[in-house]
Amino acid sequence: MGGRSSIPLTSRSSWRLKGARYTRPSAGDPGRLRRTDRRRSVGCPGVSPPPLVRIRYRRPPDRLEIHEQYLVHDTSDLKVTFAPSVVRPGPLRIDSRTILENGSPVVWFTFPGAWHDIGRFHTADGVFTGFYANILTPVELGPGHVWDTTDLFLDLWLDNSGVRVLDENDFDDAIARGWIDEATVRRAQTEIERLLSEAQSGVWPAAAVNEWTLERARRRIEEWPRGAARRRRLSDY
Repeated sequence: MGGRSSIPLTSRSSWRLKGARYTRPSAGDPGRLRRTDRRRSVGCPGVSPPPLVRIRYRRPPDRLEIHEQYLVHDTSDLKVTFAPSVVRPGPLRIDSRTILENGSPVVWFTFPGAWHDIGRFHTADGVFTGFYANILTPVELGPGHVWDTTDLFLDLWLDNSGVRVLDENDFDDAIARGWIDEATVRRAQTEIERLLSEAQSGVWPAAAVNEWTLERARRRIEEWPRGAARRRRLSDY
């Protein structure tokens, strides 16, 4: 899909775009750069695309990232957001295999009240690579599509070769530095153990995650201008 904006990388640790501050992720924080451009209707004045959500993503001790994504599905128990083209300083690899890279599309799944989210990862050409779960505090869904959450370092990766826990060293280091309180540590450990067990038994991720493919998310974005143009043509008569 064309019309994607890009954020030039510099030697500095952060960059700015339209007043928002974007912090380059650490090696242990892959896939979280998910800013999309604000695409608007062409030839259909007054028509809006799916709403954008702004996600304020914190990582102890003091890092804040701002991500914007299209909200393509919105129910009380599941929010599906879509980043058509992520910006990364380099590819993310597991066992030498690239699972995410600059320009990759990602479909994200947020479950209100849950201590994790899920990313459906692809390479830049749209080839599905696997599911990436971030252990985090339950997302606070604020007014105006502004969301807040805090990353808790642990991650889970599932692909055709199996399932594994990632970034345990980062988690242990955060505990040693006192960045996470004991209750939150226990909750994060419980969550990662549950997801690992469910993935190993074949019941994770949930059916909805398999149903919201990249193709479906892209159709959701691509169909709104055609539908809007059709409604506009009909209204001319």
